[in-house]
Amino acid sequence: MLLENKNIGIICAMESELKFFLDRVEIKSTSEICKRKIYEGSYKGKNIYFTDCGVGKVNAAMLTQGIIDKYNPGIVINSGIAGALDSRLKHLDMVVANELTYHDYELRLLKKYSPFVSSFKVDKEILSKFEGLLKDNSYYEGLIITGDKFVVDNDIKNELKNNFNALCVEMEGASIAHVCYLNDTKFLVIRSISDMADNSGDEDYDEFEFIAGKRAAELTLKFIEEI
Repeated sequence: MLLENKNIGIICAMESELKFFLDRVEIKSTSEICKRKIYEGSYKGKNIYFTDCGVGKVNAAMLTQGIIDKYNPGIVINSGIAGALDSRLKHLDMVVANELTYHDYELRLLKKYSPFVSSFKVDKEILSKFEGLLKDNSYYEGLIITGDKFVVDNDIKNELKNNFNALCVEMEGASIAHVCYLNDTKFLVIRSISDMADNSGDEDYDEFEFIAGKRAAELTLKFIEEI
């Protein structure tokens, strides 16, 4: 069985990414972790605990650890939006991480000291289940990079592309994966492209933020139905 533990944590960064879950999950109660509201509910026979943690690595890490400590989820899913780095990606394309790392951390230190790895790989069984679910749908699977910067600059985008060859860039995924890795908790990161992480990023973000967040949430719930 892929998940014996049917408790599922979902972490979004922003309210725009969370809204679709509020519409679809049957909410039974709420609580609070680190001054953020946690929604406790059910969906398709699973217990769902979800929140908008706030933007950035520290916020995401704190809420991930809090949800693990309080609810002991079988998996934590990060659902949200991202900026495209790979030239194949278009607005609203879906990206699923098979590996995550930071673009603003000296990776040799990440490997030399705890957690003693330079990146965080998604469980192969989780990816296999996802691939089976979406075999007839178009999505991209690969490296996602994370850092405390909203990338909307051509020069920074090109530097990140050259240094990492990643599919997209965002601000929470690797920190969520990092915490899950240290807790031996399965994780998955699902992102929809809101912008091209270039000089037009601010305008694109405003146009596509909500629909991209909804697409990521829809795919997340589709995956939850099958596990």
